[in-house]
Amino acid sequence: MKKILLIATISVAGLVSAKNTEVKTPTKEVEKKEVVKEVDSKEADASMQCIQYGMLISCTNEVIPDTVCYGEGTDNATYEDAWDCITTNGQLANEFFCG
Repeated sequence: MKKILLIATISVAGLVSAKNTEVKTPTKEVEKKEVVKEVDSKEADASMQCIQYGMLISCTNEVIPDTVCYGEGTDNATYEDAWDCITTNGQLANEFFCG
């Protein structure tokens, strides 16, 4: 008798809990990962850097904007080379426009 009562109780509890169940569909969550690269100071010096400047044309008082880059992947290895390029470009531009 005790076994039948136990089985009946479990069956009723199972039926009651089965009525209140909700079907849960698994959701696919996307994980976002952030990658941070630390740059060594020597590596930062070796990377390409650019300088924007203006060349003054003396005979027309016009300023022509220009950009020169130096570092890895350019014709100018150092800042000094880039500065020489800026000076040469200014002289050639004045010679071209002013004669």
